Amino acid sequence: MRPVSTTLAPHLTRAYAKDVRFGVNAQALMLQGVDLLPDVVAIAVGPRGRTVITEQSWGNPRVKKDGVTVAKSIDLKGKYKNTGAKFVQDFADNTIEEAGGGTTAASVLARSIAKEVFEKISKEIAQIAMISANGDKGIGDTVSDAMKRFGRKRVIIVTDGKTLKDELEITEGMKFDRSYISLNFQVKVSGFGDNRKNQLKDVAVATDGAVLGEEGLPLNLKDVHPHNLGKLGEVIMTKDDKAHNKKCIQEITEQLDSTTSEYEKEELSEYLTKLSDGAGGLKVGETNDVELRKLCKSSSEVGYNAMHGDFVNMVEKGIADPTTVVKTALLKAATVASQFTTAEVVVTGIPKEKDPGMGRMGGSGGGVGGGMF
Repeated sequence: MRPVSTTLAPHLTRAYAKDVRFGVNAQALMLQGVDLLPDVVAIAVGPRGRTVITEQSWGNPRVKKDGVTVAKSIDLKGKYKNTGAKFVQDFADNTIEEAGGGTTAASVLARSIAKEVFEKISKEIAQIAMISANGDKGIGDTVSDAMKRFGRKRVIIVTDGKTLKDELEITEGMKFDRSYISLNFQVKVSGFGDNRKNQLKDVAVATDGAVLGEEGLPLNLKDVHPHNLGKLGEVIMTKDDKAHNKKCIQEITEQLDSTTSEYEKEELSEYLTKLSDGAGGLKVGETNDVELRKLCKSSSEVGYNAMHGDFVNMVEKGIADPTTVVKTALLKAATVASQFTTAEVVVTGIPKEKDPGMGRMGGSGGGVGGGMF
């Protein structure tokens, strides 16, 4: 029995006339074909789709405008890239056979799902965190959720919990470790030295206020004017901490990207842990309450008319996709993505090199012997 390593030498793959790739490397090569095919097929999709001109092995070039024939005409040079494209083509053909359409939709959806899953697998945040936590899946999932919520540039603070289960606490706004002594002023700041001053500056920037005694500002309260004071829409005070909305996340993020000092990066990262992205809201703008209520109660039958570029009642205009086509395209796309991302080994053929001497055999005039000597 011959042992096989995960990295095969060129002479070993050539001996078997096959090229073998393992794991993420094989998936990444195939993903290039999976990514390219929908780009070409999507050109012809919809009522405003454009035509695609394809070269024929015989006869004149053909002009095509349907996803099926466009997909079948694609052959890529790289073996693994072509394997990825053909993989999607095969499932797209199955969509046609089962539903009578949906080739383009299946191809585009398969690409999107596969790329998304591939990125998730590549990160493997939960798995790494679980290994670091001695195999505790709960901790791994919690760390993964925190990373997805805050991103890789944020610092996640781990503290002792008060319950028997692991919990992820998300604080909206800015948090500092001091309870209230005065209901009107922050009279005691946590930290030491420059850290205290930086925290006060953070609060000043967030509230459009000022730190007294800084840059020529008065130090005594009797000299303070109303414009020196900051304003906030909301302040939440508890016996343990205060929190308020922060508006300088972008500024700190830019500083974090530009600095080369490890100490400064650590300090800035700690500041970012005290901030959060907040909640998003959609504000519907209209000239009066009647139009606003009409928009908020719009029928689910309203959709986008790709031919004319406007929103219409899809039922009244007779615009509807067959349910079977949409459902089949989505199911096939999910199947493609699932099989693609779970494939651990990909085997392709190695093109045979032409023997330079073989070309002279036909013209030697001496049969087989003419090419042998």
